[in-house]
Amino acid sequence: MIVIMHKTTLIVLLPLCLLGGAVKAAEQAKPSPAAKPLSACSLVTKPEVEHAIGMTISAVEPMKSPRADACAFTTQKGGAKVAIFAARSQEKRDLSKALDKIRTAMPSANVRELPGLGEKALLVEHPTLGTMLSVYRAGDSLVVSVSDMRDVAKADAAAEMIARKAFSRF
Repeated sequence: MIVIMHKTTLIVLLPLCLLGGAVKAAEQAKPSPAAKPLSACSLVTKPEVEHAIGMTISAVEPMKSPRADACAFTTQKGGAKVAIFAARSQEKRDLSKALDKIRTAMPSANVRELPGLGEKALLVEHPTLGTMLSVYRAGDSLVVSVSDMRDVAKADAAAEMIARKAFSRF
């Protein structure tokens, strides 16, 4: 289980760094005094994640990440993994070239915008990393990663369902 968690952390942190500079923004800006304490594990419930992926979650655990609040939802051996990363910043980021930057950084991925979620939402389907949905609002970012699901369309739908629920509480 520990090996899986470290692999999950690595698999999701790399795209987080690539998807819009959330790490840099979180490092540079002080948290807003009006912001509530952030907990990625409280943004969605275990039953909500189970409903989205169609599998039973065996563990929900905070993940160690110095630059973002993170949470891992894992299924039994051989099932899907869901990770949520949330970072807040007072600095507004320029998202005008985010899509192009991701396409350049991850040329083997299918990348598209998902309308109606945050200021910008980018869905990335990567052949080895799985589906990642990044949602941006000013300097804040929320990333939902769904990996190890065999059906890409189901992974995309699960990431969107989880992100919409989590973002409404973020």
